[in-house]
Amino acid sequence: MKSQFLLLPFLFALLVQTGCGQKSDKSVEFPPKKSIGTVSGLDILEPGDEVFDPQRKLVWQRCGLGEKWNGAICEGTLKELTFVEAKKMAPKGWKIPTIRELSSISDCENGYRSTKDLGDGLPPLNDSCKGDLDSSSLHSAFKTKTYDLRDGFYFWSASSDKSNDSYVDVISFRTGQINGLPKNDGEAKIFVRYVRDHR
Repeated sequence: MKSQFLLLPFLFALLVQTGCGQKSDKSVEFPPKKSIGTVSGLDILEPGDEVFDPQRKLVWQRCGLGEKWNGAICEGTLKELTFVEAKKMAPKGWKIPTIRELSSISDCENGYRSTKDLGDGLPPLNDSCKGDLDSSSLHSAFKTKTYDLRDGFYFWSASSDKSNDSYVDVISFRTGQINGLPKNDGEAKIFVRYVRDHR
């Protein structure tokens, strides 16, 4: 009996060390924000630094990591990160979007060439823009400035590639194309934009 009581402090310390005693990010409370306008079906939330998708009940950071909202545009330079770095840099309560979430803010002006079946039993996603690729396929609610599109303007998703689980799906906001990149490759560095559930 005495030995059981001696184990209790050890077990408690182990729980704290492994993070089992910590609250998850789902417990983070975000103050409500009013809409200050709508752009192509998405609401811009005050003071302009977040975008709400009422259909999917998602709130997006309007600026990608490395940029900062200055009241009018996202200023600064997007930061290129590995997938591991992008996960670590997510602010509390925010996450890397799934490929379906990320694809929802891709908007090719001239439509898409094809679709991509993710193998998850859900409808295929639009894939690859038709026509002129000189302008970003990023949804207009996020186009607060002109971006350099030379390297494809790729962003991480949190979704594993169904054909190779060492890869994750990424999307080019230049071409609208969905590809895969190795998630543990220290050389694979692209951009990230975080999202959270609306609560």
